[in-house]
Amino acid sequence: MKKIICALLLSFTFTFFSCTAVTSTEYPEPINFEELDDDPTLLTGEWDWVRETYYFTVDGKPSVRTPKSTGIFKTLIFDSNGFIEFYENDELVRVDSISGYFTSSQWGVNEDMFAISWAASDGPEIVYRRIQ
Repeated sequence: MKKIICALLLSFTFTFFSCTAVTSTEYPEPINFEELDDDPTLLTGEWDWVRETYYFTVDGKPSVRTPKSTGIFKTLIFDSNGFIEFYENDELVRVDSISGYFTSSQWGVNEDMFAISWAASDGPEIVYRRIQ
């Protein structure tokens, strides 16, 4: 009898934790770039990476990377001369022109968010928030 009760209790525990552990993960909706401004003069300043989302994946579920999930902190600094400095964990890794960075992309900005996407070519959609 003890074995049956123990087996039932173990089965119930496994079922309970299995069911409660499976929750629907919320994925970010793709950015509506029509709602954002495409004026490059609005980009001047410093932006911290928020997330990077790949919508076209093998299993069909979006893949989301964040500073927390990767341990990488990215910052972009747009200057008024048309260049961008790319930092990872406070180390300068690259400098590019705005026009070079925006090649084949869709992008937009509002007062505190910058988003850029290469999703049309199966690339990521990346979101940054303004810090300065």
